[in-house]
Amino acid sequence: MVGLQCGLVTSATKVTGVQSGFVNFADDITGLDYGFVNKTRNVTGIQLGFVNITDNMKGVQIGLVNVIKNGVLPAMVFVNANF
Repeated sequence: MVGLQCGLVTSATKVTGVQSGFVNFADDITGLDYGFVNKTRNVTGIQLGFVNITDNMKGVQIGLVNVIKNGVLPAMVFVNANF
């Protein structure tokens, strides 16, 4: 998916652009992942939400709970990053 994906619950294999919803799922995202709960495998860009969870990241997470499973700091509150 290239561009903007919006909805209450969104799901995509690959996103290049913006994914916005209450709950977002994606395998790979390049861009912005914006929602209450964001769950991905690989992120290049920004995750902005209440709960952000990813396996691998090149970018920044902003939210109350931020998890980068393969990151230097696997879990942080408010901000987490991995480059």
